[in-house]
Amino acid sequence: MAPPRPIFVVGCPRSGTTVTGALIGTFPQVANLGEYAAFYFTRVIAEKEYRGVPTPCKADWLEALSKLAFEFAESTARQAQKRFFLDSTPWNTRIIANLAEEFSDAVFVLVLRHYRGVVQSLARSYCQGWRWCGRTLEERAALWAEMYGHCEELPTDRTVALGFDQLCEAPQQTLRTFLAALETKGVSSQGHELAVLAQSHATVAARETIAHLNGDGRIVLQRRSSFDPKDWPEDYEARIDRIVREVDEMLARRFPQHYIAPRVSSG
Repeated sequence: MAPPRPIFVVGCPRSGTTVTGALIGTFPQVANLGEYAAFYFTRVIAEKEYRGVPTPCKADWLEALSKLAFEFAESTARQAQKRFFLDSTPWNTRIIANLAEEFSDAVFVLVLRHYRGVVQSLARSYCQGWRWCGRTLEERAALWAEMYGHCEELPTDRTVALGFDQLCEAPQQTLRTFLAALETKGVSSQGHELAVLAQSHATVAARETIAHLNGDGRIVLQRRSSFDPKDWPEDYEARIDRIVREVDEMLARRFPQHYIAPRVSSG
């Protein structure tokens, strides 16, 4: 059996990476590690925290930790007899270049969500105590721009994009296109379970999902809103334009079929 290949789901936090990872994790060929975070922890957090430790073993220890992150994921997939292992940690977006270079056979799934919806979701999460979400509108917009700015480092030939706003607007068509694109990268979705799309991954009280169980137990996909225009004051765009503009234009240029802006007007 060939060595298991990595699948990395990337995108800004609160953009739909968790639900996308949950769906891919139901593919029979995929070992779902959830938001594994070991690659990000090793390359960013551990390296930063260990930087001041006075030991000559620092570089060797960090290298060993990096190997362990991969070996654990690979052995988990092997034991389960899976062809892939999945890591849907959104913070991996910050180390895309590193991951793309280290794992030449990795598949990247980029979940795209317009800054309006992400900023609103970050605000809700902040109110629940998640301080990394940003205290102000500008801080949340800066997080969105910083994270998606790394998308230019994605290997085009190994990346499949999914538009979250599109998924909410037209779930059946968007999912069909997305799953077909994964097939072209060798990732078969045959046997996947749509029931995970009926689970809310919001950090606040359960919110509307794009799927629900009907009376006879079947999963039905439904349109839902990815953005609340009533909670977007007129001055917001002017306040964050300089923060998001460059990345917003880059995403529209590079992913024109997947990156769309939700309407500001509710009419």
